[in-house]
Amino acid sequence: EGALAPGEVAVYSVLARHLRQEGDQEDLADRIVQRMVEANEEAADAHLEHYLVQQRDAAIKKARLDAEEEAMRREAEAAGNEQFREEALAAFEEKKAEQTAEYEAATAEARKSLQRAYELDPTKPGVLMYLGTEAMSDEDYDAALKYFRAGKEHAPEVPNFYRQEAIALYTADRLDEALAVLDEGLREFGLRRAPELAEIKIQLLLEKKDFAATREVIEELRELHHPKADTLADYHEARILLNKGQWLEAVQALQAVGPRLFDDPRLQASAGVMQSAAYRKLGQYDLAAKKYRQVLNRTPDYAPAQAGL
Repeated sequence: EGALAPGEVAVYSVLARHLRQEGDQEDLADRIVQRMVEANEEAADAHLEHYLVQQRDAAIKKARLDAEEEAMRREAEAAGNEQFREEALAAFEEKKAEQTAEYEAATAEARKSLQRAYELDPTKPGVLMYLGTEAMSDEDYDAALKYFRAGKEHAPEVPNFYRQEAIALYTADRLDEALAVLDEGLREFGLRRAPELAEIKIQLLLEKKDFAATREVIEELRELHHPKADTLADYHEARILLNKGQWLEAVQALQAVGPRLFDDPRLQASAGVMQSAAYRKLGQYDLAAKKYRQVLNRTPDYAPAQAGL
């Protein structure tokens, strides 16, 4: 309880995370994190770690609340008694308001910690990345761009700042500027070091229906002469077919590439949903539903597949 370790933020962090993994030491882990801040009040790392812990706790509170709400609504809907259903839902709404207030308070405290970290070290890449992400969640795209651009300046070796800047610009309806940032990043890092920039670029080019430019990026992927790059190229070729309304060709392409995406569950789920969409366009609704279920068997929380069914 009384131990302090000034300047040893990592010691507190590792110990707190270990205790949380034990499952029944949450309170002690919280006290250790608080001690970390007290012992390292002028260390940006301590406040950043405090932010991450608080954000994680807030996210857990939100997830539990959402799960409870879903369970309560299912139980209420299954009840035959209308009065019971209304009373149960009303009682839960009262509980939800109380827990939502706790979640919002935890989120506000987390942001205070992040802001303190920024005050102590406004050049720290992790702080800038999280500040930009928080600004994005607030739809404050000017602020997000400020932090991501500062990240590019102070951590020029991190391609993710280019990616996040491009996403912020795209979300703010500045598509051409977003593409220019991605081109800048690809010139700086090359496709081999920053394939994630090419993935976003393809997404934006498809948004513009610029299939010729999309194919140029795909060919650059193939020139890497790497099996994973070839698989990504085939996946994006299938997306072009889908965007062009070539439903049968899209189904055939997605059937071929889907199994090869086994090491990327997100892309494999995306390919499955696109295949289902193409089946629907072809009027093959049973096959579409079957594919949606296959996706959900592998990735139960994949929202596009849930919506499709």
